[in-house]
Amino acid sequence: MENNKQGGACKTCAEKCGGCCRINAGALTMEEKQFLGLLAVTPFLPVCRFVMKSTKSAHLEMVALAPVYLNTQEDSLEDVKKTKTLLLSLAGYGLITLDYDILLKNGDYAAYEKSKVYAYFKQTVCEGKRDRPDFLFDTPALETGSLALTGRGQETLEHLSI
Repeated sequence: MENNKQGGACKTCAEKCGGCCRINAGALTMEEKQFLGLLAVTPFLPVCRFVMKSTKSAHLEMVALAPVYLNTQEDSLEDVKKTKTLLLSLAGYGLITLDYDILLKNGDYAAYEKSKVYAYFKQTVCEGKRDRPDFLFDTPALETGSLALTGRGQETLEHLSI
């Protein structure tokens, strides 16, 4: 959905925007609304992606899972995939950004390194390397970043009743 605001007025209605540019709150799931509520309290959160790299070529890498946001270090792969879907939906609406080149100064990335799901990812890559010595993506890596509420996300949040 395009944001039609220009200079405080809406292109669509040519008036001060009465909400025609905002995302319909009914389009959001309860989980999406709750995550936006979390961002109302903590506007920047750590996010990661699991990447497979190659010792055979520095140019080879493949994202195996992204975005990864953990509620706890014990989150299962199923939990992480559900959150991934939620985050991609919010990003698709333009309500959050997912940046892997912007790190949080005080972000707790150690929790991701010690997580159950990252241990499983590393084990899977190692098994692939062991079972197929010619496998190119033989090195697991954790790339860190941040997720944040956008201006549009803030506007939407202000009109939600969470």
